[in-house]
Amino acid sequence: MLFAQILVLVRDSAAAIRPELIESVRALGARRRSLLRYVYLPASLPAVLSALRQSVGTAMAVLYIAELFAANWGLGCYIHLRGATLMDYPAMYAGLVVMSLLGLGLFLAIDTAEQRLCPWRRASPASQAG
Repeated sequence: MLFAQILVLVRDSAAAIRPELIESVRALGARRRSLLRYVYLPASLPAVLSALRQSVGTAMAVLYIAELFAANWGLGCYIHLRGATLMDYPAMYAGLVVMSLLGLGLFLAIDTAEQRLCPWRRASPASQAG
């Protein structure tokens, strides 16, 4: 499910690359591998990381549902067991906090990766004007 969502976003970002960029690299003698490395990958990498960052919430929901129905242990199973079966609400909410922190950690990890892998995205228009 998430793979298809990310694939569509990446495909659209690769299709949106300006033809002048591709032609200028081809004019310098670049082959298919060089186009992939120097044009398509740098142009699509921000879209890949943004798609991953947007998919973290969906991934956490799918993780909960999958563990709720198809596992004997895990956070989803723990939250359901503590809340619905044992009615231990403080433990249930502790599980929810842990799952939320896991999602936040994944979001921040992907955000940090984007800042390191795509330094050109950090430059603000004000810093480029002066």
